[in-house]
Amino acid sequence: MGSSPSDVGTTFAEVCNLQMTYGCACDFRDVDRLEQLFSADATWERIASAENNPRRFVGRLEIIAGFRSMYGLSAGSRPVLRASMYVFSNPLVRYEPSAASARWNFQVIRLDAQPGSSPIKTVGEYAVRYEQRKDRWHITSMRCTPLWTAAIGRLNEACEIPSSA
Repeated sequence: MGSSPSDVGTTFAEVCNLQMTYGCACDFRDVDRLEQLFSADATWERIASAENNPRRFVGRLEIIAGFRSMYGLSAGSRPVLRASMYVFSNPLVRYEPSAASARWNFQVIRLDAQPGSSPIKTVGEYAVRYEQRKDRWHITSMRCTPLWTAAIGRLNEACEIPSSA
């Protein structure tokens, strides 16, 4: 049985809200908020780039510990200032009963960029799986692929660009 247009619209809104909440939590380095977004069995992965090592976390507790480490936060500490602004665009969403998969383009904008430096920190893509469990949507897997980083100022070597023939 297919989804009705109103079901798809509602699911799209819920998936977008969950992804935007993830971005805001990253902006403020709010690991307590991040913890609410992931299922207990979720995975989070970042593909290697010239600026960052690859990372893979399995399970909500490991994901949150990983974010604390990446943000330099000790248990119970909270950052004071907003560090960045995540901007998501071009969502391609595929729906299933009680689940959805999406690809998002993203930019991370530095709010503390020094004069003369790029305010854009990273440009890339997220591949995300969402599931509705107990009347609530959760992120069950997330894969971040940085395509460009300010640290190297060019495309990541992992990006394949088709040659013009």
